[in-house]
Amino acid sequence: MKIKAMSVFEGIVYHSVCLDPSNPERPTLEVEAVLREGDVDDGPVLLPWGDFVFMVGIDTARRCFDRFADEDRIVDHLGVKHLSFTMWTPGDITVR
Repeated sequence: MKIKAMSVFEGIVYHSVCLDPSNPERPTLEVEAVLREGDVDDGPVLLPWGDFVFMVGIDTARRCFDRFADEDRIVDHLGVKHLSFTMWTPGDITVR
């Protein structure tokens, strides 16, 4: 699965789209956004779990959740579950 993040602020993905839904158990993240200091340099990039569920559907998300949790990829940030991406691919990035 390939996900494109188009808006990231302080490590949180605010706008994203699924580019390739195949293999949702192995999602990758491409960041194509305007980035400012602190947006991606202090830890993983976090995709809200609800966004992932919307992209893959509830049944697939349920199948993936335990695996991601076992891999410590499900994190709580401000009371909301997120899928953590410690590694991501830069797309067309503008640094400001």
